Amino acid sequence: SDGTVHLWDVQTGVEKRLARHTANVRSVAFGPNGEMIASGSSDGTMLLSKLSQIDDEQTVLDTGNTPTTATQLTINTSLTEKIDPGDDIDYFSVQIDQPGQLSLWTTGNLDTVGAFENSVGDILYSDDDDGENFNFRIAFYISPGTYYLRVESYETVTGDYTVYAAFEIIVRSADVNGDGIVNVIDLVIVAANFGVSDATFTQGDVNENGVVDREDILIVLEALEAQATADAPAATPTTESLKRYIDAAKRLNNMDAAFQKGITVLEHLLATWRESEAVPEITALLPNFPNPFNPETWMPYHLAKDAEVTLHIYAVNGTLVRRLTLGHQPAGIYQSRSRAAYWDGKNEFGEPAASGVYFYTLTAGDFTATRKMLIRK
Repeated sequence: SDGTVHLWDVQTGVEKRLARHTANVRSVAFGPNGEMIASGSSDGTMLLSKLSQIDDEQTVLDTGNTPTTATQLTINTSLTEKIDPGDDIDYFSVQIDQPGQLSLWTTGNLDTVGAFENSVGDILYSDDDDGENFNFRIAFYISPGTYYLRVESYETVTGDYTVYAAFEIIVRSADVNGDGIVNVIDLVIVAANFGVSDATFTQGDVNENGVVDREDILIVLEALEAQATADAPAATPTTESLKRYIDAAKRLNNMDAAFQKGITVLEHLLATWRESEAVPEITALLPNFPNPFNPETWMPYHLAKDAEVTLHIYAVNGTLVRRLTLGHQPAGIYQSRSRAAYWDGKNEFGEPAASGVYFYTLTAGDFTATRKMLIRK
C-alpha cells in the first residue's frame, strides 16, 4: 500500500526494494526469463526492474532479518545525512545496554518518515502518514538489545536531514501501589490486573510494555525473593516461594473482589509451574476434555522425556482431519488447559468438523497412542 515492491531471495533471506510508485501497487509479475519484474499501480504507471542491475545498496535485510548495513548512532548524539527520493533508505543502529526509554527523531528540510525495528526485523513502529508530519519522533520503553531506525523521504527532491538519539534510564519498580515497600500486596495487585492492555492503564504494568502479563508478576516475585534472601539478590522464584506468598495473601483476609481475583490468578500460575516441574515416570495419552464436546476440546498427555510431539486427528473412516504439530516439548505434565493440546474442532481447511466419532493419535519420539472422542452438535 506504500507504493513499493520488495523482492526476497529465498536461499539467503535477502530483501531488496525494487520500485516506488506514488500509489498502492495493484499487480506484480516476473518476466518469462526471470530477469525482469513488472509492477502496476493505481496511479496509472507500470515500472520495470531488471534484476541483474539492482543496486546492491538497496539491500535492506539480511538472513537474520536485520539490516546488512546500518550507520551506528551513538546515544545523545546527532548525525546529518543526505537522502535521495524513491530509491534510498537509510538505516541507523542503536545499541541499548539497560532498560529505559529510547527517543529517535529527525529535523531538516525534508519530509522524512521512519520505522523502528528490533534486531529480528519486527517493526515496532512505523510513521506512515502520507507525509503530513514534517518530521517524526519515536519514543519507546525498551529492553537491552540492538535496535534499528529506517529513514526515507516522501518528497521528490534530494536533501539533508538530521537524526537524533536520546536515552533515559528507567528503573523498573516493583512497588506497584507506591507505598514505599514491596510486599505481597503489590504481587496481588499485578495478578488482579493480569491481561489488561488498555494504553491508559498503568498500575501493574511494571515493565511498561503496554500489558499486564506474566513478566510483571515475575518482576515483583524476584523483588520479594531478593528482600527475603539477603545473600542471594538474584534469587529465582520457585513454586515453594510462590505458594508462600499466596498463603500470606490469604492470611490478610481481604475479601475485595479484585484482591480475590489476584489470588486466583496466582494459584493458576502456581498450578502451571508445578506441572512444568513434574516429570512423570511414563509417557501417556490421557482422555480429552470435555468429551463429548462442541466445538473445542483439550487432549492432555504426559512426557517422561523430551520429545518432538505431534497429534493427528482422524475421522472414523481413517481420513486425516487435522495435524497438530506441537514441536519439541520438555518432559513434564501437559494436563491443564494452558498446557494440553488444543483442537478447535476444525479441519485443515478451517471448516467445522461434522458430528461423530473421531480418533486422536499422539506421537512423541518412539511413543504412539490413540484414543477416541465424540463431537456432538
